[in-house]
Amino acid sequence: MHKYRNLSAVFNPFLAAKPDISIFGPMEKKHPLYFTIHGHFYQPPRENPWTGVIENQPSARPFHDWNDRIASQCYSPNSASRILNSEGRIQDIVNNYDFMSFNMGPTLMGWIRTHTPDTYKRIQEADKRSAERLNGHGNAIAQVYNHIIMPLASEQDKRTQILWGIEDFKFHFGRMPEAMWLAETAINLPTVVELIKAGIKFTILSPTQADSFRELGSEKWEGCSNTDIDTTRPYRIYPRDEKGNLVCDGYLDVFFYTPGSAVPLVLNICSVTQGFSASVSRTPGTRTAKTRNWSASVPTAKVTAITSPLATCAPPTFTTDSLPRTTWFPSTTAGTWKSSRPSTRYC
Repeated sequence: MHKYRNLSAVFNPFLAAKPDISIFGPMEKKHPLYFTIHGHFYQPPRENPWTGVIENQPSARPFHDWNDRIASQCYSPNSASRILNSEGRIQDIVNNYDFMSFNMGPTLMGWIRTHTPDTYKRIQEADKRSAERLNGHGNAIAQVYNHIIMPLASEQDKRTQILWGIEDFKFHFGRMPEAMWLAETAINLPTVVELIKAGIKFTILSPTQADSFRELGSEKWEGCSNTDIDTTRPYRIYPRDEKGNLVCDGYLDVFFYTPGSAVPLVLNICSVTQGFSASVSRTPGTRTAKTRNWSASVPTAKVTAITSPLATCAPPTFTTDSLPRTTWFPSTTAGTWKSSRPSTRYC
């Protein structure tokens, strides 16, 4: 088996089996490296509103416009990634979308469908294959429709952004999305509630949005506001008001990305993996050894509710339940709500 054939074991968060081979060669049994890559792919609508056509953009030369340039340098190459041997000859061709979590913004996906139909088809096929391989869990996730900052939107706009994002995803991928990317990862309690009501199961947040955590049943909170929350495990949000009452039925799961790992991914993934690996291994938030017995304890995390990585205000906070590393949806988990500020306070 070619060593790149097992990329799914490295990139996909839903794969339970341990891989024998990684993209970096044979894995050390003693200290294997696992990580998930999520590609957040988005372009704003660049069309002239009167003509519906993207006009020539000189700054994108030698291409006609920036959509065309980025598609040629990123979206299309990642659908047919060339794997080279030591002599620089093509040894294999891999569709990277088969082996990574990703979202395509609605405005971008519509453009790809019209202007690069071959790439569009390969993206669709990759999601379909990943869903077949992972028991129905496809790699693609949805995005709020217009990439707006959700906590600043009205209740109706929140609902519209989520529902339009879901319907656009269903049109392109033919299935209900399990997750939704939030612009700048900005979130607050009303956004959580709308996501749950719409049937969204999880989202991705910045580690800077985590404030503290505690073990279930404990009243002692441990701070993680210096971006040292354990990003190797998922968390669960049960939306509760300040009195501890559930705001709605259901819950939302959260994955925090590794600090320092959010970088522009314009290059071919397979050409930058070694440098990315070194970056991850040096990241303070990637904790490989802990004094706490995580298999015997399930902590919770108190998450800042409105911020994005760029925000500077003091938002409300809420708690999430941590999920065991070995499963995504455990059968029993209890949740609590805690807020140090009024839940209606905004920046």
